[in-house]
Amino acid sequence: MSRRLGYARVVVALVAIGMLTALVLFFVGLRDPPPDRAFSRSEWLSAANTEEAWRSIRRPMADDLIRNHLVPGMSKAGVTALLGEPSSVYSPADAGPEPANERESVAEQEVYEYHLGYYRWHAFSYDVLSIRFSKDGPLVGAEMVPHIE
Repeated sequence: MSRRLGYARVVVALVAIGMLTALVLFFVGLRDPPPDRAFSRSEWLSAANTEEAWRSIRRPMADDLIRNHLVPGMSKAGVTALLGEPSSVYSPADAGPEPANERESVAEQEVYEYHLGYYRWHAFSYDVLSIRFSKDGPLVGAEMVPHIE
Protein backbone atom coordinates (compact mmCIF):
# COMPACT_ATOMS: atom_id res chain seq x y z
CA MET A 1 0.00 0.00 0.00
CA SER A 2 2.79 2.46 0.86
CA ARG A 3 4.42 1.73 -2.49
CA ARG A 4 1.22 2.85 -4.32
CA LEU A 5 1.04 5.96 -2.16
CA GLY A 6 4.66 6.81 -3.08
CA TYR A 7 3.88 6.28 -6.78
CA ALA A 8 0.81 8.53 -6.54
CA ARG A 9 2.86 11.29 -4.92
CA VAL A 10 5.43 11.12 -7.72
CA VAL A 11 2.69 11.35 -10.37
CA VAL A 12 1.04 14.31 -8.60
CA ALA A 13 4.43 16.06 -8.29
CA LEU A 14 5.20 15.54 -12.00
CA VAL A 15 1.78 16.83 -13.04
CA ALA A 16 2.22 19.89 -10.80
CA ILE A 17 5.67 20.59 -12.24
CA GLY A 18 4.30 20.27 -15.78
CA MET A 19 1.44 22.66 -15.08
CA LEU A 20 3.78 25.16 -13.42
CA THR A 21 6.15 25.00 -16.39
CA ALA A 22 3.28 25.61 -18.83
CA LEU A 23 2.12 28.58 -16.76
CA VAL A 24 5.60 30.10 -16.65
CA LEU A 25 6.06 29.69 -20.42
CA PHE A 26 2.68 31.30 -20.98
CA PHE A 27 3.53 34.40 -18.96
CA VAL A 28 7.16 34.74 -19.95
CA GLY A 29 6.22 34.45 -23.61
CA LEU A 30 9.05 32.45 -25.07
CA ARG A 31 7.69 32.89 -28.56
CA ASP A 32 9.64 34.68 -31.20
CA PRO A 33 8.05 37.58 -33.03
CA PRO A 34 6.28 36.62 -36.24
CA PRO A 35 8.51 36.47 -39.33
CA ASP A 36 9.14 39.68 -41.22
CA ARG A 37 7.12 40.49 -44.30
CA ALA A 38 7.01 43.26 -46.89
CA PHE A 39 5.23 46.47 -45.97
CA SER A 40 1.75 46.85 -47.43
CA ARG A 41 0.03 50.21 -46.94
CA SER A 42 -3.46 48.73 -47.34
CA GLU A 43 -2.80 46.01 -44.74
CA TRP A 44 -1.18 48.53 -42.39
CA LEU A 45 -4.16 50.87 -42.60
CA SER A 46 -6.66 48.04 -42.10
CA ALA A 47 -4.96 46.93 -38.85
CA ALA A 48 -6.08 48.48 -35.59
CA ASN A 49 -3.87 51.30 -34.30
CA THR A 50 -4.41 50.42 -30.65
CA GLU A 51 -2.35 48.70 -28.00
CA GLU A 52 -5.18 46.19 -27.62
CA ALA A 53 -4.57 44.85 -31.13
CA TRP A 54 -3.64 41.22 -30.57
CA ARG A 55 -1.04 39.80 -32.95
CA SER A 56 -1.31 42.75 -35.29
CA ILE A 57 -0.10 42.35 -38.86
CA ARG A 58 1.84 45.59 -38.37
CA ARG A 59 4.70 44.09 -36.32
CA PRO A 60 5.97 41.78 -39.09
CA MET A 61 5.98 44.70 -41.56
CA ALA A 62 7.80 47.16 -39.31
CA ASP A 63 11.38 46.20 -40.25
CA ASP A 64 10.70 46.56 -43.97
CA LEU A 65 8.86 49.81 -43.33
CA ILE A 66 11.79 51.26 -41.37
CA ARG A 67 14.44 50.08 -43.86
CA ASN A 68 12.71 50.84 -47.14
CA HIS A 69 9.85 53.30 -46.72
CA LEU A 70 10.56 55.76 -43.90
CA VAL A 71 13.20 57.89 -45.60
CA PRO A 72 15.15 60.45 -43.55
CA GLY A 73 13.93 63.91 -44.51
CA MET A 74 10.37 62.69 -45.12
CA SER A 75 7.72 65.16 -43.94
CA LYS A 76 5.17 64.57 -41.20
CA ALA A 77 2.44 64.84 -43.82
CA GLY A 78 4.19 62.20 -45.94
CA VAL A 79 4.42 59.83 -42.97
CA THR A 80 0.76 60.40 -42.08
CA ALA A 81 -0.27 59.83 -45.72
CA LEU A 82 1.66 56.53 -45.71
CA LEU A 83 0.68 55.22 -42.26
CA GLY A 84 -2.46 57.09 -41.21
CA GLU A 85 -2.84 59.03 -37.97
CA PRO A 86 -0.42 58.06 -35.18
CA SER A 87 -1.75 56.54 -31.98
CA SER A 88 0.16 59.17 -30.00
CA VAL A 89 2.29 62.25 -30.57
CA TYR A 90 4.68 63.65 -27.98
CA SER A 91 7.94 65.49 -27.41
CA PRO A 92 10.76 63.58 -25.66
CA ALA A 93 11.31 66.72 -23.58
CA ASP A 94 7.89 66.03 -22.00
CA ALA A 95 9.07 62.60 -20.80
CA GLY A 96 11.03 63.92 -17.84
CA PRO A 97 14.61 64.53 -16.83
CA GLU A 98 17.42 63.24 -19.02
CA PRO A 99 21.14 63.97 -19.01
CA ALA A 100 21.72 67.52 -20.22
CA ASN A 101 23.68 66.50 -23.34
CA GLU A 102 20.87 64.14 -24.51
CA ARG A 103 18.08 66.52 -23.52
CA GLU A 104 19.48 69.29 -25.69
CA SER A 105 19.53 67.03 -28.76
CA VAL A 106 15.95 65.78 -28.37
CA ALA A 107 14.28 68.75 -26.69
CA GLU A 108 12.84 70.09 -29.90
CA GLN A 109 11.98 66.76 -31.52
CA GLU A 110 8.47 65.41 -31.97
CA VAL A 111 7.68 61.69 -31.91
CA TYR A 112 4.84 59.86 -33.65
CA GLU A 113 3.99 56.43 -32.26
CA TYR A 114 2.09 53.67 -34.04
CA HIS A 115 1.02 50.59 -32.11
CA LEU A 116 2.39 47.36 -33.58
CA GLY A 117 0.38 45.04 -31.33
CA TYR A 118 1.29 42.24 -28.98
CA TYR A 119 3.57 39.51 -30.20
CA ARG A 120 4.16 37.48 -27.08
CA TRP A 121 1.78 35.10 -25.32
CA HIS A 122 1.32 37.45 -22.40
CA ALA A 123 -0.78 40.58 -22.52
CA PHE A 124 1.57 43.09 -20.94
CA SER A 125 4.21 43.57 -23.63
CA TYR A 126 3.61 45.27 -26.94
CA ASP A 127 5.74 47.18 -29.45
CA VAL A 128 5.32 50.60 -30.98
CA LEU A 129 6.88 52.13 -34.05
CA SER A 130 8.50 55.33 -32.85
CA ILE A 131 9.17 57.93 -35.57
CA ARG A 132 11.23 61.01 -34.63
CA PHE A 133 11.02 64.34 -36.41
CA SER A 134 13.46 67.24 -35.98
CA LYS A 135 12.40 70.64 -34.73
CA ASP A 136 12.22 71.75 -38.37
CA GLY A 137 9.85 68.92 -39.27
CA PRO A 138 11.66 66.27 -41.36
CA LEU A 139 11.98 62.65 -40.23
CA VAL A 140 15.28 61.93 -38.49
CA GLY A 141 14.79 58.33 -37.34
CA ALA A 142 12.44 55.42 -36.75
CA GLU A 143 12.67 52.34 -34.54
CA MET A 144 10.58 49.67 -32.84
CA VAL A 145 10.30 50.23 -29.10
CA PRO A 146 9.01 47.63 -26.64
CA HIS A 147 6.44 48.73 -24.06
CA ILE A 148 5.89 46.70 -20.92
CA GLU A 149 2.89 47.51 -18.79
